[in-house]
Amino acid sequence: MVVRHLAALVSWAIGLIAWAVVKWGVGSTDTTLVVALPLATSLEVYVGLGLLLPENRPEVDKLIDSLNTDPAEVTARPAPVLN
Repeated sequence: MVVRHLAALVSWAIGLIAWAVVKWGVGSTDTTLVVALPLATSLEVYVGLGLLLPENRPEVDKLIDSLNTDPAEVTARPAPVLN
């Protein structure tokens, strides 16, 4: 869980820095650039850190492994009774 928080905080900070650079460093008034570049930068950092530092927990691994199998007993929902 620490990695997820670290990735979120780092991506937020990098996005804020990118926004400041675009807004004041470059001096752009283009709304698309001022919004899209920091957002894309933040998203790339978040996804990149998530891929580089995966969080492995036993309960998550168990859940993912359970998705590959069918339950032993499937219970059907009873059909509604119409009067």
